[in-house]
Amino acid sequence: MSSQAPSKRGPFLREATGLVREISPLRAMFFNFCAMSGGIVVLNYIYSAFYPASPTFGLSSLDLAQILSALALIPYGLIFIAMVSRIPRTGGDYVFTSRIISPFAGWLETWTLLFANISIIGFELLQISYVTQAFFVTMGAIYKTAFWSSLSSFFSSPINQAVIGILLVALMGGLGFTSTRKFTLVTAVFAVLGVSGILLQLALFSFGVSRDAFLANFQSYTGVSASQVVSQAFNLSSSPLRLEPISFAILGPAVGFALFNLIGYQYSAYVAGELKGNIKRTGLVSILGSLWLYTAVTWILLVPVVFSVFGYSFLHAWAYLAFNAPSQAPLSGIIPQSAVLGLIAAPKLWPIWFYVTFVADVLMFSLGPVYIFMMSRIVFAWSMDRIVPGWFAEVNQRTATPTRIYVLTLLGGLIFFLMSFPPVGLNLSSLAYYSILLSALTWILPGFNAILMPFRKKELFEMGVLTKRVAGVPVLVWIGVIWLAFILPIYVSAFIQPLISGFFSSPTWAYATNTGVSIVALIVVVGGVIYFGSKYYNKRRGVDIDLAFKEIPPE
Repeated sequence: MSSQAPSKRGPFLREATGLVREISPLRAMFFNFCAMSGGIVVLNYIYSAFYPASPTFGLSSLDLAQILSALALIPYGLIFIAMVSRIPRTGGDYVFTSRIISPFAGWLETWTLLFANISIIGFELLQISYVTQAFFVTMGAIYKTAFWSSLSSFFSSPINQAVIGILLVALMGGLGFTSTRKFTLVTAVFAVLGVSGILLQLALFSFGVSRDAFLANFQSYTGVSASQVVSQAFNLSSSPLRLEPISFAILGPAVGFALFNLIGYQYSAYVAGELKGNIKRTGLVSILGSLWLYTAVTWILLVPVVFSVFGYSFLHAWAYLAFNAPSQAPLSGIIPQSAVLGLIAAPKLWPIWFYVTFVADVLMFSLGPVYIFMMSRIVFAWSMDRIVPGWFAEVNQRTATPTRIYVLTLLGGLIFFLMSFPPVGLNLSSLAYYSILLSALTWILPGFNAILMPFRKKELFEMGVLTKRVAGVPVLVWIGVIWLAFILPIYVSAFIQPLISGFFSSPTWAYATNTGVSIVALIVVVGGVIYFGSKYYNKRRGVDIDLAFKEIPPE
């Protein structure tokens, strides 16, 4: 198929997109898996430092939050499947919300999501640095040779980390210039590698790692015992670690970060214009399939085993020191991800732990091109509706993909990554918090889409799934209500209420700057200016873009 730039004058006319339907259900599932598996190694423990609590049913606060979130995300996934079955077009939430609620709501929802995802790419590039550095630091502590020490020093250097990040972004860019068929094949390979790394860890931690060997080796390699690490964390002079019984005050924010980790399992809906076959079946396989593949192998199988083998209090204590008092943490303050734990327990198996580290890096890398691929489709949909210039929607004839948008969003991810270094100095927690704030509309508005579609788009609603009625109300509406009953209290308790309290207890500007609220507000304002400015500009040229939102986008 070919594409043409939208005509410059006259009434609003639709053009063919130029995109090709060639993504199979299985590849779409692996696409989504890569989109949410970026922190599959580090995130097992990273938020133990921020939301420590006593184990509940043998699970950490974040583990419990992940499983609860995966259950709660079933209705959210069904909403996307219902929408895609009716509007199988590129753009995802932008198309759904702009046609059901309002054009501006659809624009703002995906405008903020764009910046949230760009920052997440920076988050993943940072994690690659941390994971790789941790492996070589541990190897240096074990073998104490010049080779491993030099690699440890190399990956610990901020300049080298920045250079490696830039090279990784260049590799992401290279993937963007391949065809959709090749791109999804590569991401499928990434996902299979990821699953193999997780299952390998599960087997070794279940049958091949001795807790006694770990404790003896840990003291030998670090110079402190595991019990000393626990004591240090629980007796920090500034802010000691406390493992209180889990409460909603802890679980609520943990669910927020669990959603941050799981976001992406629905991203095949944003490339629906390129899904082939039965769209309803493809949506079901790719969305719910990726969600539960990821949840099962990571949070139901792997993470509880790791906590059981190495000790709940010890892992919390190490993670807590790594983030709150790195000078007192073992091995120069590295994060206790699973490859490091396995390396200490069984150092002779270091090639296997190197493979686990490599797989973790591959998964974190894969999130970047997948996000950029998805975001390029959002901007593409904006362009087809003429909110942004038609230049963005130009599809490369060789690859059948909008490469211009891909490059621009890639540069955005690079900027956020470089902002993690001085003088800005963004860190993992600040990037995560900022991203969750910007993702609010993405999590909330689909619930309203589900509730409103049967009434505002009645004919369209009757064409899809979930049309049966319970108590006289369409099932889709009930699903929307269930989802909002979950997500609204989470955002209010975990983010909105603390923000309001913070503004009253701290200097307003300082608090807004430190939490990222000022940046979020600026992005929303700029988004409003762009939307209404574009609408005014098109009206002056005699083009009524409101007509775009009265019809379904083209193929």
